Amino acid sequence: MINDIDQSDFVVIMGDFNAKVGDDWENSGGALGKFGVDGNYSGGRLIQYANVNDLVVTNTCFSQVINSRLWTWESPDGRTHNMVDHYISQKKMEKQCSQLASISKR
Repeated sequence: MINDIDQSDFVVIMGDFNAKVGDDWENSGGALGKFGVDGNYSGGRLIQYANVNDLVVTNTCFSQVINSRLWTWESPDGRTHNMVDHYISQKKMEKQCSQLASISKR
């Protein structure tokens, strides 16, 4: 489906993937930036999908000044935090993004 998109268009996919992509950016095939946290099976699948479609999990490409921007989900007791909501774009767009942060509503 992504291969059918005109080359002059840009692809951005955003959503709650319940996928923790991890921080192993060196072995991610270019699908991750240096600032991911933790990982799980669903995260591995998302990385595979990104690599097959020449995409990057863009919110792992930026260091966050405010620590709470590292995660997109918080448990009700406030003790557990996960980065499970992701912004995914084509690798060709990676250099055009200068900052990306998740802001939670409380």
